[in-house]
Amino acid sequence: MLRNAYTRILLQFLGATICSSGVLAANCTSVIITSLADAEALRQNCPVVNGTVGIGLFNETTTQHINLDGVEVIQGNLQSVENVFNTDDITSTPYTISSSTLRLVEGSIELFQDSLQNLTLPNLTTVYGSFYIMESPITYLDITSLESADSFVLGGNNLTTLHHTKLTNTTAIELYEMSVDSVDSILSNPLDIISCHIEGPFPNMESITLGFTNVSQEVRIYASLNVTLGGSSATKLHVESLILDGNSTGLTRSPTLESLTANSMVVTNTFMSRLDVDFDDLQSLESHSPKYYYLEEIRLPPQAVNWTGGFELYVTANPKLNFTSQYTIDDAGNQVRTWYWPTNVSRIEILWPLIGNGFLHDDTFLTQEMQPLNSTPAPSILNDFSITPNNNSVFNCTPFDTLHQMGRLNGSYSCFSELPSAAPAILVPSLMAVISVLFGLTMVSTF
Repeated sequence: MLRNAYTRILLQFLGATICSSGVLAANCTSVIITSLADAEALRQNCPVVNGTVGIGLFNETTTQHINLDGVEVIQGNLQSVENVFNTDDITSTPYTISSSTLRLVEGSIELFQDSLQNLTLPNLTTVYGSFYIMESPITYLDITSLESADSFVLGGNNLTTLHHTKLTNTTAIELYEMSVDSVDSILSNPLDIISCHIEGPFPNMESITLGFTNVSQEVRIYASLNVTLGGSSATKLHVESLILDGNSTGLTRSPTLESLTANSMVVTNTFMSRLDVDFDDLQSLESHSPKYYYLEEIRLPPQAVNWTGGFELYVTANPKLNFTSQYTIDDAGNQVRTWYWPTNVSRIEILWPLIGNGFLHDDTFLTQEMQPLNSTPAPSILNDFSITPNNNSVFNCTPFDTLHQMGRLNGSYSCFSELPSAAPAILVPSLMAVISVLFGLTMVSTF
């Protein structure tokens, strides 16, 4: 995301007036540190660096420990030089950076694809630009006091130690493979952000907590983690799009949340057997599992009847998913309701799970759809309706053909009855679907 911009900035920086080999540029301007002597000259003379501090390349064979104690403000970037060059023929020298005095970087911290092993900046509080550490052998990171960065990107499969207290101001977060045991200091705060991307593996973590208050674009999680929505200090959370894109092990709503809303939710290839969609408002729910077959049950809560956004349901390739009824039997042998249809529905596409008519009957969806248009609540006019059951289902399309004739299921319509038989099950198109094909009526099958 940042590499092209980073390269351009660094090349511009290299063309500017710089200092190296222990000779400082006038007025403590931009510098490339290629030796311990360069670092010593900078920290002894420049509490404020009016420019960028570049790190490397080092013409040494042992680890270089860059001490920047004495530098308080860098008005440009703190960034690595090594990744810009073709290092195939260069022996990369491992290095560390430390400064107990640095508190502000007015540009960005961009250290990636280089030999950084340790970064210790315990009193750094603010980075005006990006905080970006990726693809380096870093094992230790101390940013205890860092609270503000325009964007925060962190990853490194060798990173085992992270000292950090709280991130209170950022617009975007990206976390990638690392071996720390917690990222709560980054994710569990009541932030209003644009996006969050989390991609593992995280071998030493089993769960994360998203304490945000608002995410204006998307949260995408691709990791084997149990996700809790809502932190200890948050009472509301809105996510424009929540995407659990593989390997998720659980989704839980924090009991402290008074309001949980989203525009859309997409779940693919999950390791969950049960998905609780415990939202106060949700406009679109999609579930696809073409590879893994773990999901057996999706639950919509009682408050779903109040969802007002024109609910869209799209479920495909979940062969273990049971959509035969809106009820199930709990561990105590009691019948409990697990699915509540919203009163405003605009799309239903259910392709290949186990499905029965009880899932759409049971005095809710079908009953409401049969009511007069001036009823309260009024029946929905669906833009898309498609049902293709798997061959273990028993499903009859007749009532939905009737709704299609009534104009309640407009747009693309297809329904296939899976009829009980002693012979091998055969997928039978509904009469209305056949008539639609013969007479050119609108009938689009996604099967």
